[in-house]
Amino acid sequence: MSDVMCDSLSKVVSEDAEHDREAYARALEQIDPVNIQLDAPGDDDLLESPGGVPEFGPDHRRVLIEFGERHADEKAMSWPETAGFLFSVMACPEMVMPSEWTEIVQGEAVFNDLEEARAVAEAHMALMNWISGRIRQRQPAIPEDCRPDSDPMRILDEDNDFSRWCRGLATGHRWLDDVWND
Repeated sequence: MSDVMCDSLSKVVSEDAEHDREAYARALEQIDPVNIQLDAPGDDDLLESPGGVPEFGPDHRRVLIEFGERHADEKAMSWPETAGFLFSVMACPEMVMPSEWTEIVQGEAVFNDLEEARAVAEAHMALMNWISGRIRQRQPAIPEDCRPDSDPMRILDEDNDFSRWCRGLATGHRWLDDVWND
């Protein structure tokens, strides 16, 4: 069962359109969702952020959504992809500096002005602090709007935010592969 699910999700993350939806559906039928806890406590229980970076909130989320949408043609990551990618950076066994990953998240996008650059950088740092706090608390470090859909088959759809989050996570993991293998 886990092999079927991993294979299907892997193909979705890699944007491979060829996956077995029926096998995935059969595997899902064997999982009891009542036993899967995704959220306790909720996103409202944000931590005090260190280093003067404000707590991650709706304004930061909006900044990252708008930046990703405005610069999609320049290969900037979407909001869910950014959240997944930064999760992989924060889960890495070695510290990864923002100067190392910023270009990957931003693609070829150029900031419109200094204000946009500051807003996006602050949003990235606030999100990283939130992720770090959730990891330290042993809580799911996936934003609420990036979590799996209540319809498990939606995970296989390209336009699903959980799939996008997984794509960001996979991109980050591949990028950090050498660190994990050392």
